[in-house]
Amino acid sequence: MKTIQTYILRNAQGARVSILNLGAIITELCIPSRKRGLINTLLGYNDLDSYLTDEMFHGAIAGRYCNRIAGGHFELNGQRIQLPLNNGNNHLHGGPEGFNRQFWEKVEPSASNHLHLRLISADGDQGYPGTVTVDLHYALSDDNRLSIRWSASSDRDTVFNLTSHGYFNLAGSGDIRDHQLQIPADRYTPLKKNQIPLGTLDSVTSTPFDFRQARPLHTSIDSEHPEVHAVGGLDHNWAFGGE
Repeated sequence: MKTIQTYILRNAQGARVSILNLGAIITELCIPSRKRGLINTLLGYNDLDSYLTDEMFHGAIAGRYCNRIAGGHFELNGQRIQLPLNNGNNHLHGGPEGFNRQFWEKVEPSASNHLHLRLISADGDQGYPGTVTVDLHYALSDDNRLSIRWSASSDRDTVFNLTSHGYFNLAGSGDIRDHQLQIPADRYTPLKKNQIPLGTLDSVTSTPFDFRQARPLHTSIDSEHPEVHAVGGLDHNWAFGGE
């Protein structure tokens, strides 16, 4: 039986990142400050057992496919692929036993500020075709930058879309409404009521989704825009690059 292990990355500034082999979950991202010492900027649990039953994907790698798949099915090479439903009538973040529930293996070599994890997802895992190998790299630089890189390969055609699902508070506590956000994207995906994209890419101009210039979060989440009300804030995709 596999057990939960914690890996800790440190840098020369005293910053610390804690990562579980379960779900490659980041449980802490502690950054030094001048007045308050180390500040944990990541929302998480105080005990490891809570991550076993967590349904909010705190700090986890969500996959094989992040976000919602309408009806839990898609077409691939003329075949209808049905996935388990774990979000009403939809499939969410890889399913009930997605990458956030699986144990990742540590790959050597590693260093005090770097961690390489690997996950092999078998053909048919959560209904997805193909055996997929995922390599995941966490690195903590001496300027307190946490970088996350991944690559994946499959032995047959499949769909794949990872994300790191952290909830951040850069002050370590209190409200995030005055946090500044900047997203260099000209378009976003409007959502249906069930949070499935409509399939269009709309301009962010004159909408609460325009973060091309940094601005406080409250200017968006306090807006009267119907999509913001429908999801209780921001739960959208932003589109980068051209068509």
